[in-house]
Amino acid sequence: MLAAQSLLRRRLLLSLGRLPSAARPGSTLAQPDHTAAPPPAGAPRSGYNDYFHARTRRIAHALAGGEHIPRNLLLKILKNRSIEPGALALWVDVLARKDPVYALDRLGLLESTATEIPASSSNATPSRTAAAGEESCPDWLYLALPGLVTHRSHVPYLASQILSDRFSRLGEQKRALFVARCVQHFLRVRHYVALRELVEWVACADLADAAAGALTKTESFEVVLAALASERVRSDRYDATPYIVLEPLVTLLLASHARRTGNLKSPLTFAMYRSLLSTKLVPRDPEQALRLLARMTRDGLTPSRGMLQRVMRVCARNGRHDATMRILEQIRGEIPHATGALRRGRAAPVPAPEWTERLEEAIEQVHSAGETPLHLRGWNGVDLDGQPESYPPSPEEDTLLLGAEDPDDLPLEAVRVRNHAPPPSLLPSTAKPEEVDEAGSTTPVRALQDKFSTILLTDRAQVLPYFYEILSHATTTSTSSSRSSFPPPPAYFDRVSWIQFFHTVSLQPDVTADQLVAVLQAVARASSTTAASTSTAYVPPMPTLRLHTIVLHALVRRNEPRAALHLWRFLEKRGWRPDVTLLDAVVRAHLALDHDRPALRLLEHYAHRPGVDKPESRVTLPPNVGPDATAPARPHSVVLTAVPLNAILAYYSQKNRFGAAYSLYKEMTSRFAVEPDSATLSIMLDAARHASSRAGRGWTPASAFEEVSAAGPVFGGSMSAHRTGWSSSTDRVVDDAWDGEPASRVMERFVTHEVLEMNWQDAQIETPWEARGVVGWLARRFALREVPFRRPESTVASDVPAEWYPFASTLSPTPPTQPHLYPTDRVFRSLIRLVGTHSSITTIPTLVSWMRHLQITPSRFTLCIALAYVDGEASFRPEQMERWRIWLAEWLGEDALPTQAEIAWMRRGGKREGKPVTRRI
Repeated sequence: MLAAQSLLRRRLLLSLGRLPSAARPGSTLAQPDHTAAPPPAGAPRSGYNDYFHARTRRIAHALAGGEHIPRNLLLKILKNRSIEPGALALWVDVLARKDPVYALDRLGLLESTATEIPASSSNATPSRTAAAGEESCPDWLYLALPGLVTHRSHVPYLASQILSDRFSRLGEQKRALFVARCVQHFLRVRHYVALRELVEWVACADLADAAAGALTKTESFEVVLAALASERVRSDRYDATPYIVLEPLVTLLLASHARRTGNLKSPLTFAMYRSLLSTKLVPRDPEQALRLLARMTRDGLTPSRGMLQRVMRVCARNGRHDATMRILEQIRGEIPHATGALRRGRAAPVPAPEWTERLEEAIEQVHSAGETPLHLRGWNGVDLDGQPESYPPSPEEDTLLLGAEDPDDLPLEAVRVRNHAPPPSLLPSTAKPEEVDEAGSTTPVRALQDKFSTILLTDRAQVLPYFYEILSHATTTSTSSSRSSFPPPPAYFDRVSWIQFFHTVSLQPDVTADQLVAVLQAVARASSTTAASTSTAYVPPMPTLRLHTIVLHALVRRNEPRAALHLWRFLEKRGWRPDVTLLDAVVRAHLALDHDRPALRLLEHYAHRPGVDKPESRVTLPPNVGPDATAPARPHSVVLTAVPLNAILAYYSQKNRFGAAYSLYKEMTSRFAVEPDSATLSIMLDAARHASSRAGRGWTPASAFEEVSAAGPVFGGSMSAHRTGWSSSTDRVVDDAWDGEPASRVMERFVTHEVLEMNWQDAQIETPWEARGVVGWLARRFALREVPFRRPESTVASDVPAEWYPFASTLSPTPPTQPHLYPTDRVFRSLIRLVGTHSSITTIPTLVSWMRHLQITPSRFTLCIALAYVDGEASFRPEQMERWRIWLAEWLGEDALPTQAEIAWMRRGGKREGKPVTRRI
C-alpha cells in the first residue's frame, strides 16, 4: 500500500515538474504516460486538484487552449462525471478549431447532418433523439458557439440556430444568453443585417408557438439591451458601431417590451436604464437624453454618477452648458447620498421633486431652441451639411476624432489665421532661459480631482481666460535671469483635462495657429523643467501624442499644411508612434499641398497587414518614458480606418481625377485592409455624379441646375465651379467609364441594389400616391405596411406584418454582400443628387420613402434638396405633390418641412435673400 502511494506521489511530482533532478536520470518514471506536451518550467498557477471542483466547460476550454492536464487525472474526472472520453475529445476539437460551421457539422446541428445523431433503435422517439443530441452537445457548449464566429460568412449558420429545435429546448434564461452573445459577436464582425433581423425576431417572435422560443421576461430584454451596449470598441472611434445603427434597435426592443408586459407605460428597470444611459446607447440629442433621465427619476430610480456624467457630456458637446451646470449641481448635492444603494442593486430613494423640476426646466430650455430656416441662415461658411450621426470627440478615448469635415462640402470660407508665409517654429527653443520660481510666488493648494469638471472644459468661456493667461506667460520676455513660473490652472488638471482644454481651444476660430503653437511650446518647456523639491510652482504634465494630434489637426483646419508637416517631422524625429487619427491629419496636410503620392506612401508604410503584422499598441509613450529600453520594439503598423482614405478619395474627386478615385476605391480592401463605410459611399456617389456631368451626361450645360451647380455650392458641392471647368472648353469632357459603364450608373446600381435592396430584401417601399385616393393611401399607411413594428404605443397583433418572416435577408438564397454598409442621411443626399442629375427625378420620392422605412430622419438640408428637384417637375401632378407633402408632414411634422422661400433659396444655389445667381455667358 505504501509502495503504491509512493509511486503515485512520484508520478504526480514528475508531472508537476517538482521531482528532483537527481531522481530523473535512468528512472523509468521519468517518462510520462501521456502524449500531451509537457507543462512549462516552474510550478503551475494552480494545482491539478482544482480540476476536481471545476466545471466540465472549464476543463474543455483549458484543454482547447493548450493547457496540460495529466491523462490519468483527466480519466478519473471523466469517470466520476460519467463522460465518455470520445465526447470530451469532440468538445475540445470543436472549441480548438474556432469554426462554427465545423462545430455545427461535428455536433450534428446542421440540417444536412441532423440524421447523424445516433439513436438507440430504428423506432427511437423524438424525445430520445433530442436527448442524444443534447448529450453530444450540452448546453454550455451550445452557448459557446457564438464565440466561435470570426468572419461574416459564419453569421448565417449561427442565425439559423435561432430557428432550430435545439435552441427552443433551452430555458428562457439560456435562450436570452445565446441571443445576447449573438448580438455581441454580430457587432464584432460588423454584420448589421443579421443584428437588425435578430432584434426583429426578439420583438416579433410568436408567443403562442412554443417551438419559436420567444423571449417574454423582463430579464431577457435586460440581457439583450446590455449586449447592445457592451461593444468594447470606444463609441467615439471611427471603427465603432455608429449610433444610427443602434438607435432603431433600442426603440424596437423597448416597444416590444411594453407590448409584451401589457402596460404601455410600465416603468423600466434600473438595469435597462443602465444600458440606455451607457456610453454606447445614450441619446446623442440632449433633449432626448434629458427626457430619459427625467423618466428614470419619475419611475422612482436615482441615476448613478456615471449616468449623470454621460448625460452631462451629451449636453456639453451640443453647447447646452446651462443644462450641464444643473446636472453638475445635482451631482455635488443630493445624488451622492443615494448611489451606494444603486451599486448594491437595491432600490434607491425617490429623488427630490426639485431635481425633477430642474430637469424639466433644462428640457424646456433645450426644446425652445428651434431650427433656423435655411434661407435665413445665409451661406457664411456655416456647415449646413452637418452629419447628424457623428458623435463629437471625447478626450477620454484612445483616439480623438478631430477635423472630420465633410469631404465633399468643405468650408467655403477658410479660416486664415495669419498671412505671412513662414510656418511657426515647433521645436522648443534652447536659447530661452530655464524657468525658475519668483521670490514669494504662491500656488493654490492642489484640489481634489473632479472628473465632472473636465466636461465643463467644453465651454469656451471656461477655457479661453486660462488660455490667454498661458499665452501671456509664453510671450512675455524677461530682462533678468529669472522668469515667472507657469500659471496654475483654475482647477485640478490631469492629462485628460489638458487634452479637453486644447481640443476646445483648437475649435475656436479666433485662436490663431501661432498662439496655439506658442501655448504648446510653453507647456512642453514647463513640463521638462526640473523644479526643486521645495518649490510650489505648478508643473504641467508632458504633452501626449493626442495633444500633439489636436494641434496638428488645428493647423490643417487653419490652412497651415506646412506647419502641420513640420510638427509631424518633429514627432517622427522624437520617435513617437502615430495612430490612425494622426496619420489622417498628416494625409490632409499633404493633400492641401497637392501631394497625393506622399500621402499614399505614408499610409502604405504604416498600413497593418493582417496575418503578418501585429496591431500597434494603443498607448504611445514619448522617449525615455514607459517600458524598459531593453524591451522589444513595438511594430510600426497601424490598423487603418476608412477616414484617411476617404480624404484622398475626396481630393481626387475635387481635382477631377475620377478614374484614380475609382481605382483607389476598389483597392481599399486588398491594398490597405480597409472596408468602405457610409462616408465612402457618399464621396463616390458625388464623384460619379461629377464624372458623368463632365462627360456630358445628364443635364446640359445650358440648364438652370447646371448653372446653379457651377455658381453655387449647394447642388455642386464645394469646388463645383472647378469641377465643371467653366474656364476652359477643352477639358470639360472626361471619360467616366468605370468598368466599361458610366460612373453614375455604376454607383447608383451599387447603392440601390447591393446596399438597400440586398440588406432589406423584405422591404416593400411605395410612394404616397400609389394607392387609389386619399382613403386608400391612409389605409395603407396605418396598416404599417411600409414601416412595420415601429409604433410603441400600439398593442394589436397588426404590428407584426403578415408577410414578415425571420432573417429574411440573412438566410436568403442570395445573402447580402455588403452587410456592414448602412445608409445615412448624407448617403441619401448624395444619391438624391445623383438620381436627380443623371437618372430620373421621379424616383426621388421613393428614396425618401426608403429613408422612412429605415428610420433615417432627413436633415432640413437634404429635404430641401429633394423638394428643390421635385418641385415644379412636370411628371408630378399637383394632387400628387399635395399627397406627398401630407405624407411628409405626418412623418416629420409641419415645422420640419422646408418652406417655399427655402426651396427658392436652394434653387438659387444657396445664396442670400436678394442676391440671386446671375447667368454666365
